Amino acid sequence: GEVMGLADNGAITMDAAKNLCDTDENFSMDSTKSHMTEYIMFNCSNEFLADRRMREAFNLATDRESICQVLYNGLLEPAYSFLSPQSVFHLDLKGEYNMEKAKALAKEVLDEKLADRADMTMIIRAGTASDYNCKAVAEYLKQVYSELGVNMDIEILDSAVYKERQKEGTYDLTLAVFGINNADPTSTFKQYFATGGNSNRLLNYNYYNAAIDE
Repeated sequence: GEVMGLADNGAITMDAAKNLCDTDENFSMDSTKSHMTEYIMFNCSNEFLADRRMREAFNLATDRESICQVLYNGLLEPAYSFLSPQSVFHLDLKGEYNMEKAKALAKEVLDEKLADRADMTMIIRAGTASDYNCKAVAEYLKQVYSELGVNMDIEILDSAVYKERQKEGTYDLTLAVFGINNADPTSTFKQYFATGGNSNRLLNYNYYNAAIDE
């Protein structure tokens, strides 16, 4: 009875909030669409992730619908666009979940590089792992991506180490939750996707696309 409310992103996990509302009549839940989005970001300097086909394989193998329904009790909506639904510039894109196509693309890349499997590391900030359900999501993804021929280690790091690893580029993927400034999509896309973009360089996403640069 000492707490009147919780006001912060991730102040209470969604499954804990739902459980509270289901078991105590004094609590009820209201929800609205948010700018907060869960992203998988790639370090494209990785020899496998540098190939667009491997990134597309990850995309096709990620069952967003199941993640939202099973791991988040249906309280999230699948995200297929970099901009959140709250942005006036958001396009209601619908992605594809196709495990067989994902396996075929991953196999093409592995075969060309004469590799049976690829070793990768996913890093997650400790606060993100605990405040949201990212640890469970990462463990699910580890199983799924294993079917693509990827051995994925998961490392949960405190904020300082997490930031240092990003700056060093000593990671392959990161699972993050954040709200992007969607009011100005041009600067947002430059920041993350242009070769000289601040986040693209400093966080070692190392993404390159000639058409976007142009």
